[in-house]
Amino acid sequence: MLIDTLRKQHQELIRLAGQMDDMLARGDEAGARGVLASLSQVLRAHLSLEDQEIYPGLIRAAQVSQDERMLETARTFASNMQRITESLRDFVSRHEASFHLERFRAGWGALSTVLASRIASEEKTLYPLYERRVGARARTSSP
Repeated sequence: MLIDTLRKQHQELIRLAGQMDDMLARGDEAGARGVLASLSQVLRAHLSLEDQEIYPGLIRAAQVSQDERMLETARTFASNMQRITESLRDFVSRHEASFHLERFRAGWGALSTVLASRIASEEKTLYPLYERRVGARARTSSP
């Protein structure tokens, strides 16, 4: 269920990124501000859910199973993603506070590339690992 929610949020983030590309191509500053507000809301909820559930869950599962390789992978992924998370949050916050179309456009390409890369990495590596190690354990301990 958690992973399904996160994947739906990914789909919404990708949809909003496409809308932002359209707004920027048209030079629609008001439209871009509106998309940024929606993107910010979905992104913050998504990042919080990952920070509160995914990374701690993986680290706990690795510690319980005494799987050092998984623990190292989980910690490395969490650390790398923390830096990406901070960059995404900073970018969005900076432009929400003071939006200027050309300044936003200058940073959007890099942000959207980082976002797409992060989504692909999570879908390919993080979520399957979580489902195998944490999700499976949760299903076997449920009544």
